[in-house]
Amino acid sequence: MRDEHNLPSAHRRMKQLKPLMQSSQARRLNKFVYRFRLARALKEVSAPDIGKITIMGYTAGIRLLLAYSAFEDIRILRDSIRTIRNRQGEYTKIIDEELAKQLRKNSNLQHLLLQDGEVRNPSLKRHIESFFGGANNDVMCIATGLRNSFVHGTFTAGGVGLDSKIKIKHIDTLSHAVLELSDGICTRCVETLEGELEIAKQ
Repeated sequence: MRDEHNLPSAHRRMKQLKPLMQSSQARRLNKFVYRFRLARALKEVSAPDIGKITIMGYTAGIRLLLAYSAFEDIRILRDSIRTIRNRQGEYTKIIDEELAKQLRKNSNLQHLLLQDGEVRNPSLKRHIESFFGGANNDVMCIATGLRNSFVHGTFTAGGVGLDSKIKIKHIDTLSHAVLELSDGICTRCVETLEGELEIAKQ
């Protein structure tokens, strides 16, 4: 039987909604659910002869990548809905002062993200510099930078400073924050589409 606690909060309402949606939106919503569920369900990758902390570090990286992929899908769906889409250039943020304070203590993370050639977007790089300078507490820019680093091959558990359980926990907390953000966006999309489709039926 499916374990529903790993699914988005609005998953039951989606079942009724999807047959009424545009096919492209329904496909995007399906992709979001698959990635969201996997990110929540992931416990640990298996790799014989690799150290426990290293495995935990890579598991945290993979979980964050999956969480961010789910966010990208639900962001695209949101931005396809005229009434709730972000304005051009508007950046989705996660403000978390306590998590930001803990992430700033990881000097390896700071070095990777500010020296990593894969963080190519000038606006993102300025935002990360501002974050580590203490000018903002938006941890979403760190998630974005780590996602880029992982996808383009510069991420290593040691390189990100994931050499202790507490540092790994901070990345897992970041993944959880991204999933919570995505869950909220999903619920808003479902509520908006329910309203629009109800109006269309009248």
